[in-house]
Amino acid sequence: MALFWAGGLFLAWERAFILAPLLLTLLLISRLNCSKFWPFCLAGLLAFFLGLKIFPPPQEINLKKSKGEFIFLLESPLIPGEWAQRAEAKLIPSKEKAILYFPTYIHLNPGEKFKAYTTLRPPRGHLNPFSGSLARQKLAQGFKFTGYVRKVEKLEQVEKKPIALLRAKLFTFAENLSPQARGLFECLILGEKRNIPLSLREKFEKTGLFHLLAVSGLHIAILFGLIVFVFRKILLVLPTNIITRLLNKFTAKQWCYLLAFPLVLAYVLVSGPSPSALRAFVMFTLYGLALWCWREIRGFDLLALAVILILLFQPEAVGSLSFRLSVSAVIGLLLAHRLLKRLPENLNPVVNYLVNGLGYSLAASLFTAPFIFWLKGSISPWAPLTNLIAIPLWGFLVLPLEFLATGTALLGLSWAKVPAELAAKVISWPILPLPQITAPYPIGAFLLTFLLLAIALAMVKINRRFALGIGLFTLALGLWFYRANQELSYVMILDIGQGSCAVAKNTEKGVILFDTGPARGPYDSAIFVTLPLLHKMGILQVQTIVISHFQADHAGGLKSILKEYPQAQVFSPEKIPGQLSQLHFYPANSFFKGNDSSLVSRLNLKGFTFLFPGDITRGRELTLIKENIKADVLILPHHGSNTSSSYPFLKKVEPILAISSSRWQKHPSKKILKRLADLNIPHYGTKTSGALTVFVENGRIFLCEEVKRRKAPLLMRALWPYLRTGCTEVKI
Repeated sequence: MALFWAGGLFLAWERAFILAPLLLTLLLISRLNCSKFWPFCLAGLLAFFLGLKIFPPPQEINLKKSKGEFIFLLESPLIPGEWAQRAEAKLIPSKEKAILYFPTYIHLNPGEKFKAYTTLRPPRGHLNPFSGSLARQKLAQGFKFTGYVRKVEKLEQVEKKPIALLRAKLFTFAENLSPQARGLFECLILGEKRNIPLSLREKFEKTGLFHLLAVSGLHIAILFGLIVFVFRKILLVLPTNIITRLLNKFTAKQWCYLLAFPLVLAYVLVSGPSPSALRAFVMFTLYGLALWCWREIRGFDLLALAVILILLFQPEAVGSLSFRLSVSAVIGLLLAHRLLKRLPENLNPVVNYLVNGLGYSLAASLFTAPFIFWLKGSISPWAPLTNLIAIPLWGFLVLPLEFLATGTALLGLSWAKVPAELAAKVISWPILPLPQITAPYPIGAFLLTFLLLAIALAMVKINRRFALGIGLFTLALGLWFYRANQELSYVMILDIGQGSCAVAKNTEKGVILFDTGPARGPYDSAIFVTLPLLHKMGILQVQTIVISHFQADHAGGLKSILKEYPQAQVFSPEKIPGQLSQLHFYPANSFFKGNDSSLVSRLNLKGFTFLFPGDITRGRELTLIKENIKADVLILPHHGSNTSSSYPFLKKVEPILAISSSRWQKHPSKKILKRLADLNIPHYGTKTSGALTVFVENGRIFLCEEVKRRKAPLLMRALWPYLRTGCTEVKI
């Protein structure tokens, strides 16, 4: 029942309209055969239609905004960051939820009502191929707005929120720790990953240990284990008559659960809770109920009950990657347990630990692999080995030290920082250059073949011939996907925020990056957007990087890109090569400075030309019109600013398509849009369309808008770009 209920909600979230009629057909067939299977199909269908009703539609960029003074009630503590503080608030009197960002000098407590001057907008994430819909998840959770607060006027203290105030106190404590200790403490105790140093994030991702930074069942199990350990030590020093009285009333397990429950509950509440922590706590609670009712409950039943309860009260959790990872990992662990319990009981303790550790870790890695591939486009193959070392380290040192730091911080003891800093020292191993497994072709098609192979393996015991047939078909399909991907030629303008980054894939000359996107403070678009996108598109190597100029919004991600692709050639205003067969450069002379010194590039892709002018203004444009700068596709200079794209320049380039890369409200300017309209030049921008991909094939040119692709059903979205979902042919 849990499988069908969760499956129905999942299909609704992903809008898998083709699979829903299939489920209905199974229902009808099973009903006609008087099978007991039909109630489960009915539950899946009910969940599917319920999900279609309650889940928000695919993210359509909404540019509507409300600017002015609003009254809010602060729901959560201000989470500090390098550039701004973040908090959740409710609009008064409508009670609509918003995510607000505050200047670092503002101090507010949860439960306070305040007046703020801000601009409220619908939530929005980066809309790139195969990226998750952060905005859609926020909308499903009830967050209708985001806003940056400029000034605040406190009104009154409406109510006290003990847990939120407790979290606020711990966030204040964390601010005084070193960067690595702060990031680790906030992850493991407060469930907040905002302040993780990039070096720490990279280290745990490369080694396959990033799951240790998310509060989950492992952390609750370790806390429970610590409580059991302490309880047993206490029993050793108690008088025999007291021990007898205790154990006559309840078993040792029941006493341990009774002592652990309030601490586990407090930990889960203080940590957020995240979907993974919530799933683990529900399972912990159900286990306790069975224990106290003198009933035995099996692992799969426990997981099924937890999934049903969570999805009944929070159906939007099915869209959370954290929830999916958590549930799939537990399924893998439970299946591994069924196999590993068959091992001989007389194994050497070291051998037993190695075999069981590898078995459980491998199972969890395999079952979570599809979701990690979807998130990053690559996966660490080292997780089964690294977890053998890391999990004992976590259980015996890191988490106990963090729990000690939490308790002493709440008591206000001066040495509270010591255990937190020691925990950070424990994980201070160097970043190892461990290779990762990357999808060899676009991730949607890759996951489809992954799923088909999993079905083939599952069918081996039932029907070997059928399983072999599926396996051979899948291998042939994967080979076709790989070869077809090699033939694709396109230019993709990424939705990178306020900045610029484009990927050009040529079947003959490899992959070229034009600029690498912004990097400001702890945010590096290369790490969070560009590199995952390259991996998900099956791009294994980048041959050339062209940097127009070294402002942060164009070259901020260069260091991270070169770390991933160290052999890539970099061309910039300071390093201009001779003319290449597919690239032509227009360097600036020494007279031009700043934006006008941008290296202008012209790409020839299968007979079509693309012009990348960087941030040049009208002054530089007047010198360029003396050159041969005619192009079919023009990336608007300076993100569409009114200081660029003059009439003479546009007439000289004579593009059939103009594209702007921007998130700022003033880019592209109304003047430029009118100018393009006057010249009958179609314009598309990442601000309204998300990522824009221009495909070139057989003398034709196609434009794909990410917002349109996301409206398509699951299978059509997954098979993009093989299926041209959300694409239209550009008239030449």
